[in-house]
Amino acid sequence: QQGQQQQALQQESDWLLEELQGRGQAVKAAERAMEEVAALHRAFSVEVRGQAEQLEAVYANSLRTMGHLKRGNVQLRRAVERSQGGSNIMVAVLVLAGVVLLVLDR
Repeated sequence: QQGQQQQALQQESDWLLEELQGRGQAVKAAERAMEEVAALHRAFSVEVRGQAEQLEAVYANSLRTMGHLKRGNVQLRRAVERSQGGSNIMVAVLVLAGVVLLVLDR
């Protein structure tokens, strides 16, 4: 009977050992998976940081572009005003020349 008890205890020990080894392997697999997740997290963090820097550069460029557009619009308005003033002078000169020609022609 003692032999049977020892055999039962040995079987139970063997079963517990296999169970612990299986759990140990599962823990190691979970550890590897966590390391992979951590590595992916680091890689994503680097990418997000890079994208944030790119977005800041794009934003700064857009602000500079808006400034250039505003200055360009001011220059265009001035050019339009100048061309209108020049056109008025040209019309006045042509009318005056026409009147002079009419007077001289008589």
